[in-house]
Amino acid sequence: MMERTYVFNGKPLCEGRPSGVHRHGYEVMRELDRMDVDGRMQFVVPAGHGGDFSFEQMEVVEVAAPFPKCPWASWTFPAYVRKVGGVGVDLLCSLPPWGCAIQLVPDCIAELFPQDFTTVAGKRGRRRHISRVRKVVRTTSFVVTGSECAKSDIVRMYGCDASKVRVVPCAWQHVTRVEADKGALKRLGLTPGEYFFLLGHRTYHKNFRWALEAAKQNPEHTFVVTGLRSTSNADAYADDDNPSNLLYTGYLSDEEIVALMAGCKAFVHPALYEGFGIPPLEAMALGARCLVSTGGSLPEVYGDAVTYFDPLAYSHIDMDELLAHEPVGSAEDCLARYSWKRSAEIVYDCMRSC
Repeated sequence: MMERTYVFNGKPLCEGRPSGVHRHGYEVMRELDRMDVDGRMQFVVPAGHGGDFSFEQMEVVEVAAPFPKCPWASWTFPAYVRKVGGVGVDLLCSLPPWGCAIQLVPDCIAELFPQDFTTVAGKRGRRRHISRVRKVVRTTSFVVTGSECAKSDIVRMYGCDASKVRVVPCAWQHVTRVEADKGALKRLGLTPGEYFFLLGHRTYHKNFRWALEAAKQNPEHTFVVTGLRSTSNADAYADDDNPSNLLYTGYLSDEEIVALMAGCKAFVHPALYEGFGIPPLEAMALGARCLVSTGGSLPEVYGDAVTYFDPLAYSHIDMDELLAHEPVGSAEDCLARYSWKRSAEIVYDCMRSC
């Protein structure tokens, strides 16, 4: 009997500045790489993009496009999967329209929040994304997503068979591999324990309007927002409207982010919706107190281990009052529910069933 080959899409990890979605897929692949898998595993990237992805047994394979400007997700990757007779796995949300048996659909943000896509390119990308998801949920064997909330949305919005959607949560163990940049706070003019920290791309659903309003209403506190501006929407948070106690840092490295998470007064996550919402989990693993919105999957993910607030309540924000509401549950109990190893085991069950 021929040995089965599992072929993983790796292209998004070659493009730099990975998102939380990419973190989800990469960490699951790292754990699969450590497991005793019945078959070969290949991590396929565009020609010229090979490198050290810290895999032990997963083979990194560089594949050249068959013709100039050949789209990777639509043709190059699925064509390679067919060529080798493999089982295609995309855990990085490239959404190949054919040739993939297991695909990650992390959330329904494109459907729920058209406000994230207001530029011409953003609107075009949104239509393309929704069209691909509609095809993927019909043709793939398994859809992987991060929470029961996201699963429910996928089933409801796309008519997807619930039995093919598998919940594969994010986890936090990767932050223990990152050495904090000890000089980050000093470079940014921050004092340990004296600032609130927020992390995420500046899109509508991330709701940094809440941070802006909180900073205006709490001038005695410092708010630090890290992340990139979005290219898919017009930035709703004008820099000329920023109070002096609100600092936008732009993109920071993992080492700098870990330092800011570990040193903050509290980590704040005001998102209107999340399919999982990994940043508070990372901050919690580093010992930070977490203030989290009630949007999307967040109450499901964090239970009673965080302090919640209404993300649509933009007036009468009192940070001291929020901090006074201590969580009922413990961070340790919350962290114990999530493991990259357990998530990889769920994906492996899907792989063996293909």
